[in-house]
Amino acid sequence: MSKIKGPAMGRRTTTAVAAEIEALDAERVPAAEALDRERAARPALVEAGDLDGIEALDAKVRRAEIEAEVHASRRTRLVAEMEGAAAAEAHAAEQATRRAAYDEARAAADEAARLYNEEYPRLARAIADLLGRTAKAGNLVKAGNLVKAANAALPEGVERIADPEPNRGRPSIDTPGETQFKTVRRDRRTGLEVHHWHPGDPNIEEVRVECGKGLTTFSPAVSHVPLRHAVNLPGVAYGDPAFWAAPTPQAPPGAVAGITDWRQLAR
Repeated sequence: MSKIKGPAMGRRTTTAVAAEIEALDAERVPAAEALDRERAARPALVEAGDLDGIEALDAKVRRAEIEAEVHASRRTRLVAEMEGAAAAEAHAAEQATRRAAYDEARAAADEAARLYNEEYPRLARAIADLLGRTAKAGNLVKAGNLVKAANAALPEGVERIADPEPNRGRPSIDTPGETQFKTVRRDRRTGLEVHHWHPGDPNIEEVRVECGKGLTTFSPAVSHVPLRHAVNLPGVAYGDPAFWAAPTPQAPPGAVAGITDWRQLAR
């Protein structure tokens, strides 16, 4: 039987340890078979009184038993090593999965933070600047006055100019209802409706006459609200000033970050 090696240095893979266990077990098979044969031969030597043969056989059996003991010890250590390697590999695989999920989440979070902290403020300031320019007294008022004057004296072959501010309202959506009727009293002789008559007068008759059609409203009208009055661009964090805020009873529209006086937007 070959000399059994000691533990390997450093942590090995389960594949490497399993291969060593398999090789160790394969090496042990002929040794175990030889030990069985040597034990089976002892009774014949005893019966023959071969003392030297018995001593030599016992020495071989004892040597084989020690080798079997060493093999069992080594195999126990290898099994423990493989269990440790399997646990380490499972831990490493779990950590790799966690790391991949963490890296993906970190990248997504960083991108979302960039959108909130860089892109949103940049775009919000641009939109607030645009809305602020539409809100300045000179812009819409001047454009509206020019449009009214031009529409009042249109040259030939042109269409009226629409209001420069987009209309964000609409009229109600109404549809004609059923025909309405009412009952009246009429004088047969004149065909005219009467309001005072003598009971039992044979010349007075009751007739049912049409009085128009009712209206069924499917959707009420929506009032126009200027676009700048409907936009809210809050600050990024709690307590941050808004980049743009819709009007409230306490403040006009705007409240652009860095502007505390609404008159700054009207200049």
